[in-house]
Amino acid sequence: MTGWKDVIAHVASNVEDHYDALKLGLRERLGLGPIHILPYTGHGTRTSLYLSGRVLEDYAVQPAADNDTIWDNLHNMYRRFHTKEIPHARLLARFQDITQEVIADEEGLFHVEMAWEAPLPLENIWHDVQLELLDRADTPASATGQVLIPPPNAQFGVISDLDDTGLKTDVLNLVAMGRNTFLRNAHTRLPFAGVAELYLALQ
Repeated sequence: MTGWKDVIAHVASNVEDHYDALKLGLRERLGLGPIHILPYTGHGTRTSLYLSGRVLEDYAVQPAADNDTIWDNLHNMYRRFHTKEIPHARLLARFQDITQEVIADEEGLFHVEMAWEAPLPLENIWHDVQLELLDRADTPASATGQVLIPPPNAQFGVISDLDDTGLKTDVLNLVAMGRNTFLRNAHTRLPFAGVAELYLALQ
């Protein structure tokens, strides 16, 4: 028998989906802002690749700079959390002569998986995947995702944590952690001494 926690979670999920649909409908009637395709870094082999990302409206996060103020960093962090996803967006992914149509989920998250027979040449380890938004001629959007395909002689891969591994976060100190996370950026957060050299040595 389904537990009451599962029932509440299911109801809450349905309420959120309906609320998101109403918000999107209202935004569409008022006119959507610029739509952005934000691909994450993908990975693959010489005969396959995997790439994911999100489709968002009016994603206005500014690139980090050394001279950003506390308010600049705080505003950018708010924008990262307060996203306006485009649920069930249709996209066309293109890699060389291979195309694939994908549909994002209710949070605007999409996944591209491709496979082919002839192995890729060994000259490059970075490869581009072109992404194009479909069905929204009034708000066109496109982007280029990058996929890392290591050479066959790579002996290992490195999967690393970031907080208090590469960058100082102070997760045991709530005030310091909040300051590092919300009030600083990629240029002003401090790495631990020797971390960059360690990763370069591994490479």
